[in-house]
Amino acid sequence: MRNKFITMILIVALVLTMSACGSKTETIEGAEVETDKDTTTISTDQSEVVVSTDMDKSVPLPDGYPEDILPVYDDLFIATASKNLDGSYAIIGFTDASISDVEKFYEKIFENAEVLMKDSSDGNYMNMGSIDGSSYTISASPATEGLEYETGVTIIFMPIDLFEGDVEEDDEEEVEEELVPTGELIVPEGVEMHEDYPEDIMPINTDGVIELAVAMQQNGKDMIGYMSTCEPDEILEYYLEIFEEADNFNQQSFGPTIVLTGEIDGVDFEVGITINDENTGEDLKYKTLIRIVY
Repeated sequence: MRNKFITMILIVALVLTMSACGSKTETIEGAEVETDKDTTTISTDQSEVVVSTDMDKSVPLPDGYPEDILPVYDDLFIATASKNLDGSYAIIGFTDASISDVEKFYEKIFENAEVLMKDSSDGNYMNMGSIDGSSYTISASPATEGLEYETGVTIIFMPIDLFEGDVEEDDEEEVEEELVPTGELIVPEGVEMHEDYPEDIMPINTDGVIELAVAMQQNGKDMIGYMSTCEPDEILEYYLEIFEEADNFNQQSFGPTIVLTGEIDGVDFEVGITINDENTGEDLKYKTLIRIVY
């Protein structure tokens, strides 16, 4: 499972990097990477991710994408498109339209949807729910600085049965009994925490049960990934408080992942907060996956 988490956070990081600057690809452990003139294709045993390496050329929608159910915003430049073995899709793109225009477009589509959560505060837009027997998440936020677009759009589409799970109620009760919040980071065998991790300025959230998943170097920077039994909104609130005094603060939503960036005490941080579900391959007793790059 831990290898799936490592692959997931590296792919997310690569997608963010390439969407921002169109950089060259690099080899990712556990994934086959194929590059041609305009795109890079990252394939694992569970998914295929196509990333544009030329920000003038949009990548095509994956075969089978249900555009009749969840249309892509008009004239969206598609920077990343993924198709997963479980029938889910993820699209990251950019548009010259405003966030308000994107919101109006999707609100018409979701008139007959079962909306579970909607937020259009702080200059962002997010709508999550189910439509025509499938689950969706749409988010729009200001495009990454340096891109010639106004708005970034993320589209996540999943068959509804992905969320039904196969854990029986008795099993769930047993898991709850096993979890006793310790407030201490569990470090499994084979994983070693960075000795110089800046705990004083970017502390790990120690509420609930937390387990270190990975500690390594990524693109010349140090990175740790850990898992928490706390809810994603609790983790987000925790790190938003830490970033309150940060310079160059930025918050972006990429479907099930929210990325916070900023400089604190002269150190550049990137914190990715991801909802843990059946698609990550991680233990579902953990509610949230957290990635910190510095």
